[in-house]
Amino acid sequence: MEAFLANPGGGSVAPSGVSLLRGASQLAGPLPDKVVEAPESAASPAAAGSAGASGVPAALAVTLGAAGGLSAAVKRGKRGRKAAAAAAARARRYDVYPAENVVGEKDACGVGMIANMEKAPNHDLLQAALRALSCMEHRGACSGGMDSNIQLCGGDDSGDGAGVMTQIPWELFASEVHMPEDRSGCAVGMLFFSKDPEERIAAKKRLEDALAHERFEVLGYRIVPVNPAVLGERSAQTEPWTEQIFVRHPTARGQKLESLLYIARKQTEAKLSYDSMYIASFSTKTIVYKGMLKSVHLAEYYKDLQDPRYTVQYALWHRRFSTNTMPRWPLAQPFRTIGHNGEINTIQGNYNWTHARSSAFEHPNFGYRMEEVLPPCRAENSDSGNLDCYVELMLRCNREIPEALMIMVPEAYQENDNVNPAEDAVKNFYEYWGALQEPWDGPALLAFCDGEYMGAALDRNGLRPARYFQLKDGTTVVSSEAGILEPESAPAELFRSKGRLGPGKMIAIDLHSGELIENDAIKQKMAAKKPYADWNRVFRENLPTPDFLGVGHDDPVAEVVEESLITLQFDLGYTIEDTEMVVEAMAQTGKEPTFCMGNDKPLAILSERPHVLYDYFTQRFAQVTNPAIDPYREALVMSVEVYLGRQGNIMAERPTYFQNLATNNRLLRVDSPMLHERELNAIKSSGLLTVELSTRYAHSDGPGTLEKRLSDLCYEASNAVRNGAELIILSDIPQTAQECLIAEDADPASCLGLERDQLAIPALLAVGAVHHYLIKQGLRTQASLIVNTGQCWSTHHFACLIGYGASAVCPYLALAHIRKWYSTDKGKAKADGQTVEQCQDNFRNAIIGGLKKIMSKMGISALESYRGAQIFQCIGLHEEVIDVAFKGTPTTMGALNFGDVANESMLMHRKAFPELELGESAAKLDFAGWYKYMKSKGEFHMNNPDMARALHKAVRENSPMSYEEYRRQIMDGRPVTTIRDLLDFASDRQPIPVAEVEDALSITSRFVTGGMSLGALSRESHEVIALGMNRVGGMSNSGEGGEDRLRFTPVMDVDEEGHSPSFPHLQGLQNGDSAASATKQLASGRFGVTPEYLTSAKQLEIKIAQGAKPGEGGQLPGAKVDKYIASLRNSVPG
Repeated sequence: MEAFLANPGGGSVAPSGVSLLRGASQLAGPLPDKVVEAPESAASPAAAGSAGASGVPAALAVTLGAAGGLSAAVKRGKRGRKAAAAAAARARRYDVYPAENVVGEKDACGVGMIANMEKAPNHDLLQAALRALSCMEHRGACSGGMDSNIQLCGGDDSGDGAGVMTQIPWELFASEVHMPEDRSGCAVGMLFFSKDPEERIAAKKRLEDALAHERFEVLGYRIVPVNPAVLGERSAQTEPWTEQIFVRHPTARGQKLESLLYIARKQTEAKLSYDSMYIASFSTKTIVYKGMLKSVHLAEYYKDLQDPRYTVQYALWHRRFSTNTMPRWPLAQPFRTIGHNGEINTIQGNYNWTHARSSAFEHPNFGYRMEEVLPPCRAENSDSGNLDCYVELMLRCNREIPEALMIMVPEAYQENDNVNPAEDAVKNFYEYWGALQEPWDGPALLAFCDGEYMGAALDRNGLRPARYFQLKDGTTVVSSEAGILEPESAPAELFRSKGRLGPGKMIAIDLHSGELIENDAIKQKMAAKKPYADWNRVFRENLPTPDFLGVGHDDPVAEVVEESLITLQFDLGYTIEDTEMVVEAMAQTGKEPTFCMGNDKPLAILSERPHVLYDYFTQRFAQVTNPAIDPYREALVMSVEVYLGRQGNIMAERPTYFQNLATNNRLLRVDSPMLHERELNAIKSSGLLTVELSTRYAHSDGPGTLEKRLSDLCYEASNAVRNGAELIILSDIPQTAQECLIAEDADPASCLGLERDQLAIPALLAVGAVHHYLIKQGLRTQASLIVNTGQCWSTHHFACLIGYGASAVCPYLALAHIRKWYSTDKGKAKADGQTVEQCQDNFRNAIIGGLKKIMSKMGISALESYRGAQIFQCIGLHEEVIDVAFKGTPTTMGALNFGDVANESMLMHRKAFPELELGESAAKLDFAGWYKYMKSKGEFHMNNPDMARALHKAVRENSPMSYEEYRRQIMDGRPVTTIRDLLDFASDRQPIPVAEVEDALSITSRFVTGGMSLGALSRESHEVIALGMNRVGGMSNSGEGGEDRLRFTPVMDVDEEGHSPSFPHLQGLQNGDSAASATKQLASGRFGVTPEYLTSAKQLEIKIAQGAKPGEGGQLPGAKVDKYIASLRNSVPG
């Protein structure tokens, strides 16, 4: 990895793969001998104030320049170079979200709040909050035993976490700590220390040094009185030493004081782990009492909470369920600003993008000290903890907390066409920030409090419950549960109003006036703070939507590609199945093709055939408490729009004005991430400074060429961005094809002939490497990545490219194939009257639909949240490849290094130019057997005719020899296909006598079958499986296709020959047999689900995400839905 980053790949010649567009002739420059610093801007102050390529008026430009946070690109001379170098150094400190955390800390909890600002602070309100918290014990979990989050407590009374946030009870603390009468400059910190005295003293010293640097006076410490007797075993083992620190600042007040506390805390945290010291809260307004406790034990553990002098006007509570992982004291909630019920599905992408943006963060509240509070997020945190950290940074940059959450967790505003001016202002707010900040997406009820506002917000899907009510005495309650207050304390006649939060809605309480502010009012208030409509007109632009290329188009590059179509398809890894069963099928129907039942071919790393790099990656999906989204029935909350260009400094309170080659942070909105050739050309001519880099390289240069070219590519991209590029296009179109455009009479075949010694870097490898390298250099958010590739034709390919950083993809070779296919008689006949433009649009619709389906499996609504999120796992790539291009991706069986990846590309390339092996040119693409089995050629499949014949023979003959042949077919006589094929039993124990083994019936009683619907299986097979499992005491699974009511009662009309009039198609029946499946499935389509169906089950299996196909059911081909199957599914034949 170090060698890769240190090698610039030659320093004196200009990179051959750079194409400069729209006046950006000096953007990329020569490759440096070392990492270059950002160059001095060539733009003059006068030029900055004039109307440039974007058409920004001079007066407006000057205003924006003065108001926004300054970009490093604005600074001049030595100071500018130092700032840019510091930004790059700062970026290199940031790492991607750790692979071990990918399925790490998540939360699914109970949360609520209570406030009454009309009454004086009192202890009764705190007691009401604690009683409400105790009512949420069912929403939390316990941490005892091995099955910590499954078995209830397992004998250990350690809770996953509970806590309460309140205003600071100064009266309680004043009796023990000497404080001045004027407490406006005072703050209290809640500290968790190690119980090791030396470690605790060292941590205190670091904290005090940081506070002294900010001119704070330490008034004293207070040991928090606790009762350890209520702790469970695990909680007691990890119990921290808890103290409170009291400080005073001589001059700073309000936001300035909070900022200084924030700086001191962040400096301390950067040097200490949470085991040494964790700061639960440090504020002038609020304090947090929390721990690894059950809700009913919180007040028993913290004796302060029982003290009558602990008086408050508001309180926020939380009970934690730690999903998938073991709980810890620091991860109990509330955090410093929020309590979160839910999961952030996009945490990996949010974490990575936050760190990528950090190098550009600047704000007047911090000035040159901004670096001291970065990075804002921390790998030790849970998803909720990192959300809290980011909210806190935004608060310190003058955002109000409702405003910060509107930016980070926006509602689904795209479909809101309301002409109400106030609501239109809110939409303008979302449109402005939506281009700069990807949503923190996932099911979420966010309770928030910063001492100014208290409230709650729901995610755009509304997948967590939240109810609120207000009493006539001024008490307001918001909670994830109903019935949290005792009826006598809140009789019906005292209610002033009540309601519940809908998807994307928010409610807030002004903690100064006590006003309850509902959704529309609070959002309109936040949206009215800035002229977002004006900013959108200046800094946002929609990409024009030109038509697809048609018959007889005049695009010269596309003509070259079409003329050399089969050569390029061989070169980039296409097979005849990919073109006919994927590309052409999508062009005909506008939907993803369905043609197989599972994947029974060898993993790419175990295959004897070369694979495209995408095949080494598999998609992850939401699990446990987190429902996936139905992309069909919940389409309104999904968004696939993308923004292209320079994002700039998101912490600035208004648009940042750049005085270098990039005139401003104008962003280009594109409706979808899939582009066609004319859209790509429109982007190039949009006014955004664009650099196109070739991903081709000469394989004849010997070993290590791929790694060296990849290093060069990263440097070319970083130099281009430093010189002002706002778009980087990575293209594998043969470079000579573009050079041919210079000569009008050039022969396309001769143009491509020069490519025989050149390979393409796999598109996924190129985009991943450039993406991560720009992050390391602190440049990633200054430019968008577009991939113009022929090696992309399926939804999985698009998902991989976007997941590793691409904003948009132009699949030029797939589109060229559709046009070429359409030009044939066969293609036109299959197009069924559609035009070639419609067929290409069908392909795009299929890709977009597939992307929504992939996102929905992870519970993600917005493509901007999916971009760069790396929600994949890798099987088969070596660590050296992962570290360069896919850092942070969990990987198994690290094997292929850069040389191996290049060799796989070469195997495909040789088919394009068979003369390299003295072979003959092929007239058509190979049959690879990815989806269909063919014995004479193609990929091996575990489920093949030979195996089926051996199984049938073993069953029919019922002989040991026949069964042994079947066993040999599936165990010994086939290629290695899966990881488990590489494993074997290694036992050091002696065999036990058979007499000590369980009898067969007790073993078979634990047998279960997979869920296969009637339709996927024949009627006979489905019924026989159920009969067999019921006979041996096991449980068969109905699948999601319903079941004949005839099967719900035992068979009692069997004759002596084993025939039944009720089941005439079956043989060997016995009276009393049952054909009912013991496990019944309920899918989102609810096929065949009736009360009788449900009551006939011993076990119900609810398919929330529909496996790989949320919302679509099993995708049973219509031709298989006959009259009988349709009747079971309450559907229609066909």
